Amino acid sequence: MRGTWIWLPLLAGLLLTGCGKDGLQPNEAGTQLAAEASQQDAADTSVEYPREIDFDINAIQDPLVNEEIKASLRDALEGIVNEDIEQFNRAFTTAELAKVNGNGFITGGGITFTGVDYISNQSSGRVVMNVNYNRITADGEESFSPNYWFMQSKQGKWGLVTID
Repeated sequence: MRGTWIWLPLLAGLLLTGCGKDGLQPNEAGTQLAAEASQQDAADTSVEYPREIDFDINAIQDPLVNEEIKASLRDALEGIVNEDIEQFNRAFTTAELAKVNGNGFITGGGITFTGVDYISNQSSGRVVMNVNYNRITADGEESFSPNYWFMQSKQGKWGLVTID
């Protein structure tokens, strides 16, 4: 009877060693399962939000808006959608104005530009467009309508001068 008690723990140990996942030791199997769970959690939290322009800039019909203004607006909005700071900066009449208006460059999350509310001509020779967009983050969705101000440069070319 005494001999049986000696072999029983040894036999139990051998059985447990052979029960690891895919021939792995119990600790290795646990580590692999933890890594798989961690990868799944990372996939669940990296949600892709849409980033798009959901209106036709070319379809803007207003005598104040010429092709240069449309091209400038397109560069600004596409730069934001594509998270391309160089394209965004090309929308401005000068590099200094682009730098000052860097807060208008929106990154991360989702953004959908939905249209232009109004267009007006200011006495200073500026054209103002109210551009609407929805911003989507993990915290929810918000709507915004900043003004995009366009003006001719000293060289006579129209471009973006400020966003407020």
